[in-house]
Amino acid sequence: MKQATIAIIVTAILVILGGWAYFSASRGPVEPLSEAQQRVLDVQDDRLTKGSPDAPVKMVEYADILCPYCAKAHEDVIAPIEDDYIAKDQLHYEVRLIATIAPDSERAAEGAYCAAEQNKFWPYLDKAYADSWNNHYSQNESPQDVEMFGADKIVAFADSVGVNLPQWQKCMDDGEYKAAIAANQAKMSELQAYGTPHFIINGANYNGAPPYASFKAVIDAELNKVEANR
Repeated sequence: MKQATIAIIVTAILVILGGWAYFSASRGPVEPLSEAQQRVLDVQDDRLTKGSPDAPVKMVEYADILCPYCAKAHEDVIAPIEDDYIAKDQLHYEVRLIATIAPDSERAAEGAYCAAEQNKFWPYLDKAYADSWNNHYSQNESPQDVEMFGADKIVAFADSVGVNLPQWQKCMDDGEYKAAIAANQAKMSELQAYGTPHFIINGANYNGAPPYASFKAVIDAELNKVEANR
C-alpha cells in the first residue's frame, strides 16, 4: 500500500512538471509586447469575456465546445483562475470559439454565440462542458458520441439554459456567426496553433491544457513583472 501511495505521488509530480515543461516550452517573448501581440489580445466580443478590461494579465482561449480537453480545463483550470485572479481584477479572460472537433461543433459554437445575444453565453458554455464531460468524456466516449448539439436536439439544449427560443432560432437560421467562427480558425492557423484548447497569455502562446499549477506559475510571473515595473 505504501509503495502504491508513493507511486501515485510521484506520478502526480511528474504530470505537473511535464505539463509545466510543455506549457512553458511554447512561450514567446512577452515583454515588451509587439504590435502584433497587442492585436491578438484586442477583445473580439465583450459578451464572451470575464474580468476587468484593465486587468494586467490578458488571457485568450481558443476552444471547441466539443473538445474533451476544453471541457476538462473549464472545470479544473478556468474555475480556479476565476476565483484566484478574475474575481480580483488581476486577469481578463476571453473565449474565441472554433469548430473542428466533430460534425456538430459548428452548430454548437453558433448556438453559443446566439445565446450570447441574450446574455446566456456562460450558462450555455458551462452546461455544454459539464454535460459533455459527465455524460460522455468521463466514460471514455468520443466527441462524435455527444448528441445534444445534433440538428434535432440543440433546440432543447438551448431551451435548457433559458434562451428566448424564437430569437435564438432566428439567429441560428440567419447564420450570423459562421464568419466569426471561420475567422477564429484562420487566426489559429496564423498563430500555428492547431489544437484546442490554445491559450494566449499576455501575448505569448501556450498549447494544451496542463494542470492549474502550470497556469498559476505563468500568471504569477506576469503579475510579478507588473509589480516590478511600478
